[in-house]
Amino acid sequence: METKNITIKPANATGTSLQGYYRGSYNSLVEALGQPDRYEGDKVTCEWSVRIGGTIVTVYNWKDSSDPKYLRNWHVGGSGEMAVHALNIATESIDAYPR
Repeated sequence: METKNITIKPANATGTSLQGYYRGSYNSLVEALGQPDRYEGDKVTCEWSVRIGGTIVTVYNWKDSSDPKYLRNWHVGGSGEMAVHALNIATESIDAYPR
């Protein structure tokens, strides 16, 4: 997926951790990142694991069993705070912020 001269593609999220939060809709994430990976787990039921440019970013609902399509608050993971910045670029917003 191409967004404003950046490439977004699937990524391995091993070794990432919480870097911040994103306040926005499920639909805005799908528009920017594509369809999420889904899990039947007890802690995460919806997650994106992507590489935005050179930065690995994960966006997920942590311990929230609500239908992800109605969520407005998401966790942002990565290897550093650049994950938050990369998500803002991909979503063309300033709705992601460091923890």
